[in-house]
Amino acid sequence: MLRSPRVALSAAATCVAAFAALVALLRLVPAVHARDMLAAAGFRALGGPRADALMAAIAHLANPVPYVLAGGLLAVVALARARPRSAAAIAVLLPATGATTEILKHTLGQASVSAGAFPSGHATASMTLALCAVLAAPPRARPLVAVLGAAFAVAVSTSVVALDWHSPIDIVGGFLVAAAWTAGMLGALLRLEHGPAAAAPARGGTPELAAAGVAAVAGVLTAGAALAVRTGDLPAAAFAHATAAGAAGTIAALALGLAAATARLAR
Repeated sequence: MLRSPRVALSAAATCVAAFAALVALLRLVPAVHARDMLAAAGFRALGGPRADALMAAIAHLANPVPYVLAGGLLAVVALARARPRSAAAIAVLLPATGATTEILKHTLGQASVSAGAFPSGHATASMTLALCAVLAAPPRARPLVAVLGAAFAVAVSTSVVALDWHSPIDIVGGFLVAAAWTAGMLGALLRLEHGPAAAAPARGGTPELAAAGVAAVAGVLTAGAALAVRTGDLPAAAFAHATAAGAAGTIAALALGLAAATARLAR
């Protein structure tokens, strides 16, 4: 059964294991770091005076003040829906994911584009908001909210990479921190609720999520086309930025997958 404490807690453990594996790869396999830097360089090719201003505006949506305001609004929505436990979970997730990321930054000291950049705080914040939005939303709206939340997290995260604040692996690390906390919180909520309804299988959402997958692919292709236009040579751009395109696809797929999984697990 999808909606069960065991599944949610297993998902949290999987995210933690994936994060640990990511750290091990970064430290033990130099080629991983090299590819990460190559992908980041590809993202930076999207920059320019106008593009940088737009991307900075998007990235700042995950700054502390907008983050707290948006998260508080989501908690209010959950309360208005008579879901006090979901509201409490959101109130815990907002500071917990951010604090965890900051602790990991200083503890690991892992460098990508700069020292202590891993994991990305902006990626953690944007994914936390996306997943909290799913928790706050009514069941029928969750597939759509998952799609929109994933799109928001991807927009913020790709912006910070293109601005040279972070690398793609920093983004993946931030997403995993947010997902691990959210899955663990869902496991705790489902344990509190008990009863057969807590383990009821999820319904619907497949058409919306399939459409989101198509949209994610379209977004990657659009980014590639933009790169080609900027360089004026489509074949050369395709080869030169293949690593960046792969990283963009991975970020988009991970964001959508985490939001969709949360939508399936949430009550």
